[in-house]
Amino acid sequence: MLYNRASADLDGRPWSERKKWVWWDAAHGQWVGRDAPDFALTKAPDAPGDPNGTGLDALSGRQPFIMKPDGVGWLFTPSGLLDGPLPTHYEPAESPVHNPLYARQTSPVLKY
Repeated sequence: MLYNRASADLDGRPWSERKKWVWWDAAHGQWVGRDAPDFALTKAPDAPGDPNGTGLDALSGRQPFIMKPDGVGWLFTPSGLLDGPLPTHYEPAESPVHNPLYARQTSPVLKY
């Protein structure tokens, strides 16, 4: 999941005028746009993170991903994930067709 801060580049400018969602308005010193920002409204893109802070205070204004408790997005998790970091396709348990993409035929979280 990407949060709306990812709709702007690291300097707060929209990646695309047609698809802009939130952006940094330097004249007003805050994030503005078509959605309520899901981060500190007045944290400028060039604001440093607080090394002793927690949550959003620890993040700099250039970090667009805030979906995990440590404040950044993860592709891999340290524990608890049983079926891979990204969605994948598994055949149903009753399928007569072998899964050509993976050695594992069915989801590892399947309960018979």
